Amino acid sequence: LPELRLTQRLGDTSASGVFDSNGVEGSLDFDDVGLDGSELTYEVRAQFDLGPVLLIGDYRRVGNEGNGTLPSDFSVDGVLFEAGDAVRADSAIKIMRGLFLWKLLPDSPLGLDLGLGAAGVDTRFSLREVPSGAAAVSDELGLVPFLAGRAIYRLGDFELEGQVGYLDGSFDLTELHYLDLELAGRWRFAGEREGFSAWAELGYRDTELVVDFMDDPNLVDTDLGLSGPFAGLVIQF
Repeated sequence: LPELRLTQRLGDTSASGVFDSNGVEGSLDFDDVGLDGSELTYEVRAQFDLGPVLLIGDYRRVGNEGNGTLPSDFSVDGVLFEAGDAVRADSAIKIMRGLFLWKLLPDSPLGLDLGLGAAGVDTRFSLREVPSGAAAVSDELGLVPFLAGRAIYRLGDFELEGQVGYLDGSFDLTELHYLDLELAGRWRFAGEREGFSAWAELGYRDTELVVDFMDDPNLVDTDLGLSGPFAGLVIQF
């Protein structure tokens, strides 16, 4: 029978990376402007088990803000900020994924699934000079297709699952690198394996995203890393 799992997660996610300005020869590390701290993040996921096929969709948002001093000139949306400027920075990264996986070992305690996925990535970055108030925003939305895989081991009331998504290539004058790794352990504390049940889960997720717009002067290249532990509740129907 078809099976539906709904998951809610809370995570402690640390962001790291670099923004590269195409308008001038300048780059900005997250730690230059205080964007490298950890933040509480929220993630939702739906998983549909249709027998030989598994469909997974999830959404998460990671945001941070901070203050710092620019180490070099930096341009955002045509607005030039100069080295030594005191600035306030805000970032918000939203990632929505969809996966289509084909079960290679459908009746085994050790499951192996392979397939394809796509991630919609919305990266918003803003700078505001202090105290003048001069500000600019870069808000870029892209679609990242990737290869996907999943392995899961089931033993009684416990599960151990790993997922991977990967892409490295050039698409429409944009270079992309995407790597998403996840490991989660689950314990079923209510219900039966078939039908309704409730699971507690703990895990760790590490995501790398590199976007190079190949010298478009109006866009900001992104080299981003998101990583950290999470805890979640899974309801199965």
